[in-house]
Amino acid sequence: MERREFFGVSGKGAVGLALVAATADVFVLEGCDVGSVLSELETWVPVGLSAFDTLISYINPAAGSAIAVAIQAANVLWQAVATAVANYQHTTDPTTTLLDKVIAALDALQGGLASVLASLPTGLSPVIVKAVTFGFSLLLATLKSIQSKLEPAPASTSSKAANVIVNGVAPAKSGKDFIKQFNASVCVVAGYQPRLK
Repeated sequence: MERREFFGVSGKGAVGLALVAATADVFVLEGCDVGSVLSELETWVPVGLSAFDTLISYINPAAGSAIAVAIQAANVLWQAVATAVANYQHTTDPTTTLLDKVIAALDALQGGLASVLASLPTGLSPVIVKAVTFGFSLLLATLKSIQSKLEPAPASTSSKAANVIVNGVAPAKSGKDFIKQFNASVCVVAGYQPRLK
């Protein structure tokens, strides 16, 4: 992805992020009401996508490389999650089938993000690798934590499912927590100004 393409994409993410900034406190992973969890996910997706775009800008992959292909696939998966959530949220008759589609879209996105992380090119500075690995781990842990609230689980395991750890990184507790962790442990560590607001 060229810088011009990245800034075009991140510009769209910035608009969504600006809309989300005022409601960042709404994203709380507590509770078990499917509608509220989906509202939280709908609110969080633009923040997550903006974080993803930031990580990609630090990697700056060559067009046509294996990681660039994985990134393109992951971008499509972000949209699939947003579409699945919108379909569920904005229908007069939400069904289990629609919720299953949201869960499947989350599964696919997590697989896509893990694929990008696994495809990191050699030759990146260790500082960038550390920051990018933390960023992807935070994205994955947060997505898994949200998903655990949507999936039916036995009462004995539901609290454990919400505390998913990925590569030693726990999920964000709120939108503000995600932004704070991402800015401190990704942007600043990588040597850049905080980007998420």
